[in-house]
Amino acid sequence: MAGWKILRKGINIVFRKLCCESVSADASSCTEWLSELPSLLKVCKADDVSTADETGLFFHCFPNKTAAFKGEECHGGKQGKLRMTVLLAANQSGKEKLPPLMIGRSKKPRCFSKIKSFPMMYK
Repeated sequence: MAGWKILRKGINIVFRKLCCESVSADASSCTEWLSELPSLLKVCKADDVSTADETGLFFHCFPNKTAAFKGEECHGGKQGKLRMTVLLAANQSGKEKLPPLMIGRSKKPRCFSKIKSFPMMYK
């Protein structure tokens, strides 16, 4: 066992989640979609099937887990809310990947002022 694992076990330190959110999905919609999807994929080529998804990039957040003693309650406080939205898109075959699209508050952020080439689109 590594030193940290021995120490953690010896003094009863565990990792706890500081905050959590949960969203339930509609099970009937998922089942219906899973039965429809194979027939749709038979008709389309892998190059023609694309997907895009957005995610939040919270750049002022603390980690959502911490080391604590067993039985000790954890209070994490408020998480930072500053974030950028990132959109990622690609086709099923992986041949076509669009550069990430980042959406922020500032029209021209100062942190990007001296950057000549940027591997993503910013709006």
